[in-house]
Amino acid sequence: MRLLHPMMPFITEEIWQHLPHEGESITIAAWPEKNEAYMFKDAVEDMELLKEIIRSVRNTRAELNVPMSKQIELLVNAKDDQVLAKLNRGQSYIEKFCNPSKLQMGTGVKAPEKSMSQVLTGVELFLPLAGLLDLDAEIARLEKELDKLTKEVER
Repeated sequence: MRLLHPMMPFITEEIWQHLPHEGESITIAAWPEKNEAYMFKDAVEDMELLKEIIRSVRNTRAELNVPMSKQIELLVNAKDDQVLAKLNRGQSYIEKFCNPSKLQMGTGVKAPEKSMSQVLTGVELFLPLAGLLDLDAEIARLEKELDKLTKEVER
C-alpha cells in the first residue's frame, strides 16, 4: 500500500483509512523495510538463465527471419545436472516463449548437422536449420551483406 501511494495517493489514502493501521495518514507513514526473508536469489538466477535462453532464441529467429508463429526444433545442452534441473523447472517458459516443435534438454546433447549454436551461461543451444530456411539463399544473403559492409568500410 505504501509503495503504491506515490502513484495513486487519493485511492491509497482512502483504503488506508478503512484498514487497521498505525499513524494518522499513509502520507506520513514510514517506507517498508527491506526483508531478506523475501529475497529468493536462487529463483532470480533461474529466471535469468531462462530469460537468457529465450532472448537468444528470439534474437536468432529475428536474425534468420523466422516468425514466432513457425515452430522450430530446439536442443539444449546443459553443462551439468544442476543447470538441467533449473531448465526442467522452467521448461514451460521455454515452450511458451520459444515455440519449439520439439524441445530436447539434457547434459549430453550433441549438435545436429547443419545447426546453429549459441553458447550461453551454463548451456549451449542448437537450432537445426534443415527445413527452417534455405541454406543457399541464406549464404547468398550473408555474402551480399558482407560485400555491402566491406564497401562501406572502404569508403
